[in-house]
Amino acid sequence: LQDQEHIDTSQLVETIILEVKGENPEREINYSCNNLPPIYNNRPAIKTIFKELIDNAVTFNQNIVPEINIKYYQQAGRHCFEFQDNGIGIAPEFHEQVFGMFKRLNTRSRYKGAGLGLSMALKVAKKLHGDLSILRSEENQGSTFQFTCAVND
Repeated sequence: LQDQEHIDTSQLVETIILEVKGENPEREINYSCNNLPPIYNNRPAIKTIFKELIDNAVTFNQNIVPEINIKYYQQAGRHCFEFQDNGIGIAPEFHEQVFGMFKRLNTRSRYKGAGLGLSMALKVAKKLHGDLSILRSEENQGSTFQFTCAVND
């Protein structure tokens, strides 16, 4: 993906949180994103991935107040972002399946969506020479997703 620019990732998260709150006006969202750095990358691509992870953290969450904690670190020349939530979680045997096209673990009547979001986000991450994976997730224990991409600055 071309068109790289400097991205204030903290500001990007705040913008996405406001969008997600607009789509879920009845929900309050608690989030923290301390020490997120500016990065040099493709803004639409990064926004697509962040939005999917934040949206899922709210959508697949039965708590009155969804909580999202975003952490950042660099490792082996890569930006690493961890998105931790207090949502419904994913049983270990389904960790790979959730990245498949049209793969849903829940009924449409219970949770919105077509089962495309994580598949699309993973494809975008790969185009950035990065990855998207589940670090930790168990049913009723929340999830931690990790998104990595090359440091381009």
